[in-house]
Amino acid sequence: MQIVDRAHTHWLRRTFWPYVGQIVIAVAVSFFVVWVKFNHNVGGIIFVLPVLWALLLPTIFFGLKYRIGWDNNQVVQEASGITPVRLRFEEIDRVEVERSTPKEMLASARPFRRIVIYGKSSGRTPKKIDVSLKHFATSDIDALMKEIGRRRPEFATTGSPNLN
Repeated sequence: MQIVDRAHTHWLRRTFWPYVGQIVIAVAVSFFVVWVKFNHNVGGIIFVLPVLWALLLPTIFFGLKYRIGWDNNQVVQEASGITPVRLRFEEIDRVEVERSTPKEMLASARPFRRIVIYGKSSGRTPKKIDVSLKHFATSDIDALMKEIGRRRPEFATTGSPNLN
């Protein structure tokens, strides 16, 4: 399912920050494995490297599939493995700043620090869009919040929240 007018959709620009820690750790482990291999002549340890990178690269690849955008009618969230979530501006019920619970952090199912755009509930669980405060450029998040505030003045903000 695609947005009706992709050419006129404003996509939030991604940042690479969510993946820097994982990459730094993987590079450090890689150097350590190579050092152990050559300084202690442990032959089989080198096979750890392909496994390490085979686990890391898909995580980054699928993470980069996470996108938030908006057009004239709606806000949309696309992510790998889930159906795109679309909220028309008039369906927005509330906008909240949230942090993950320990259970959510372990599951890695939602961004740790996020703005959640909730839609009017038509069933048991409300339709919601998670806007990660770390995955996207702050200026783009500000633009999205201003657009929501323009369309729905009751949700007007002065900018992106800071959740240090």
